[in-house]
Amino acid sequence: MTLILSLLTILISLSCKNFIDAHGDDHAIRYGNNNYVCRTKDSREGVEGKDFEKYDINNQKCEAECTKKHWCEAMEIKKDTSHCELWYYKPPKLESKNGYMCKHKLYDDLVCRTKNGGKGEEGIDYKKYQFDNQKCENICDGESWCKAVEYTIGTERCELWYYKPPRYESKDGDVCKWIDTDDNDDHEPNDDDFFLPPPLSPCEEAQEEGYNAANYLFWDEFYEDCDNIFEFAEKASKDLLKDRFAGEKCARDGVKNSIDEWYEKCLNPAECNEYGQLAAELVINDFCRIGSYRAIYENKKIKRACKEEARRKCRGSLYSTIEDLVAAGYKCPKMDSYNDHVDELREECRVTVLELMET
Repeated sequence: MTLILSLLTILISLSCKNFIDAHGDDHAIRYGNNNYVCRTKDSREGVEGKDFEKYDINNQKCEAECTKKHWCEAMEIKKDTSHCELWYYKPPKLESKNGYMCKHKLYDDLVCRTKNGGKGEEGIDYKKYQFDNQKCENICDGESWCKAVEYTIGTERCELWYYKPPRYESKDGDVCKWIDTDDNDDHEPNDDDFFLPPPLSPCEEAQEEGYNAANYLFWDEFYEDCDNIFEFAEKASKDLLKDRFAGEKCARDGVKNSIDEWYEKCLNPAECNEYGQLAAELVINDFCRIGSYRAIYENKKIKRACKEEARRKCRGSLYSTIEDLVAAGYKCPKMDSYNDHVDELREECRVTVLELMET
């Protein structure tokens, strides 16, 4: 009976898929990037003097040089050559390239990325589920089409990928794992892939805590939807800056870094133009003395980065907005005298955008 149970255990273990990630056995501590090169946030190689310093030294000396330099956060080497780049920051993206290694000091977790660095699309790159972390892996284990999983630690966010993601990106609290097959041998980390970073200072740890708390808030309550960016900023300011981390400068800095990053991602030129159009509608509504119009009731605020773009859009949309109003059946008695008031209206664009802008 004992022999039968032992054989059954072996058969069950052989039938299960093994997952690996770029972190090795303990993803919360460190990871090495074997057969990858370092890339900037826009997936570029980086610029010498801006992103990294270049040295003509062997692999071992390159690692030693980065270890002793306080400003060096990562390095890129080409195996068994004198190619050595010491990066000023941890590269946010990686690209597969045989014979190279990109290694960084700061610990971080990973999310899966497509070959062009994108997040992927549901139904095209992955299926989305609400399972806890272990069940997410178990479901993938039972599906022949599932080649990788991505989830947020301690939540029920679960993505089952149709293929092994060719890239991944650093993101605290997330895990990207793929099925362990013979094809993955080149990506399995070993001791040579790692080098230990200096310990984080108490302030750096607090910054990381604040940063992660804000990122989790945007994911958990606002689904990382850019349409909710201002509501997220308002709630993060209230719940995190004013309440949870009140008086903790370093943690507050981490929260602000997260908010700023999401503003940068979400407030693209098209979004800023939308706010500019809103401002134009408000200005013309007042000019034409229209009692009600849909734009009046939209409660939108503008991040400072959008201010100038929105003002340009507002000033360039004034007359076309009057035309749209008239076409919609509204009357504008002062339309014929528009040119006499155009300077005043353009100034109103400046004032209205400022009133809408979040400070």
